Amino acid sequence: TLLNLIWSIDEDMEVAISTNGFNLREFANMDKVNSLESIHISRHHYDDCVNREIFGTDTIATTDDIMFLQDKLTDKQILNINTLVMKGYIEDLDGIKKMLDYVGETGVYKTGFVSLMKCNDFSNEHFINFNDIFNNLDNNFLLAHHFFNNEYCECIDGIYTTKNAKMVEFYARMVKECSCPYTTQLVYTSDNKVTAGF
Repeated sequence: TLLNLIWSIDEDMEVAISTNGFNLREFANMDKVNSLESIHISRHHYDDCVNREIFGTDTIATTDDIMFLQDKLTDKQILNINTLVMKGYIEDLDGIKKMLDYVGETGVYKTGFVSLMKCNDFSNEHFINFNDIFNNLDNNFLLAHHFFNNEYCECIDGIYTTKNAKMVEFYARMVKECSCPYTTQLVYTSDNKVTAGF
């Protein structure tokens, strides 16, 4: 596999995987799954039916798939759920809180909220500036950091207490420009390309 090839070059290399969750349960059978730095599951809604609608397929991970893998992992901090903030779906503080409550119930350690990159018509039409949400948090949130990377990117992170008194770590990111003169990560995509970021 690609992972075995990477680790044959450098067994200490930090490797993260981003996935829509197709065949997610198979990760439980993978050698060295607990050696991964993280597995990021794209999950754009707390309701399985709405999430399938957003992706336009039913081959993505369900809530049961996510909980199955989380239960099988030795390192309970590997799984992360990434959610797009966009009009019509997770678009306000109430939606953010429902998503965080959902993540807390799955047992997943961390979730991320990402504003759409305004690089096409759909993204422009559905874009929400994450500051419109995260500048108006209630007492269930504790913000830890607020980072700026010039005018290119803005990020925050913190902790949320769910309605069932569980702690969920979260972060939010908004990329403000579609092109940047540098990269902070290289990504190998499923169509055999290496890209600068996502």
